Amino acid sequence: MRPGELTPPPVPVPASGPVGDWQPWRGVLAIVCLTVAARLALHWELPLPGCLMREFTGVPCPFCGATRSCAALAGLDVSGALAWNPLVGVGAISGFIWLVLCTLLPRLAASRLHQRGRAWVASGPGWGGLVVAVLLLNWIYLWVRLPR
Repeated sequence: MRPGELTPPPVPVPASGPVGDWQPWRGVLAIVCLTVAARLALHWELPLPGCLMREFTGVPCPFCGATRSCAALAGLDVSGALAWNPLVGVGAISGFIWLVLCTLLPRLAASRLHQRGRAWVASGPGWGGLVVAVLLLNWIYLWVRLPR
């Protein structure tokens, strides 16, 4: 622009952006689609990419077995899902339950559950250490339990 010209008005930002328009049922649908896709891929013996860390070092990564865990969940085999990868199994199950609650009880989930969860996370000291400990325990479990 040349000096003395008027500057264009700022672009208005909508009050509800991509996050505000998000619907929890989309998350439920995504989890269901991923678990069914994993089950079908294993059933049809599609060539899935392997874990690069395990291929190069022989050591599984903390998420090895995630595809088989999701496939077990698609077959409603919770114990199998937890056996393949406990972290992925618990994460998928808890995420599915939370999203179903958000879908069925939108006011309750959006207000009380979300606020209580945020307050609980904010009040807990050392969440980073807990996350690292859970990842480490899951990794050790996979290192010991997954077939070579």
